[in-house]
Amino acid sequence: MILKYCKGLKFEEDPNYELIKQHIATMITKNNIEVDNVFDWNSRAAAMERKSSFLHLSQHQLALKKTIEGSKDIEEKYDA
Repeated sequence: MILKYCKGLKFEEDPNYELIKQHIATMITKNNIEVDNVFDWNSRAAAMERKSSFLHLSQHQLALKKTIEGSKDIEEKYDA
């Protein structure tokens, strides 16, 4: 319903934000969604987890790069 409403707006039209909020509130109630206002993008624990995942990935990429470079050195010794 909301997307249909938004798609029907003309460029210069202002959306009826109250109508949109009412539809969202109705969907939350109908679907028994718990609204706790805790989001993964502003949670400190989630931020630390993302940072940890990034560091782990970076270390993995560095190890892989060293392995590939080592393999090239070995190939060069045997090709010579």
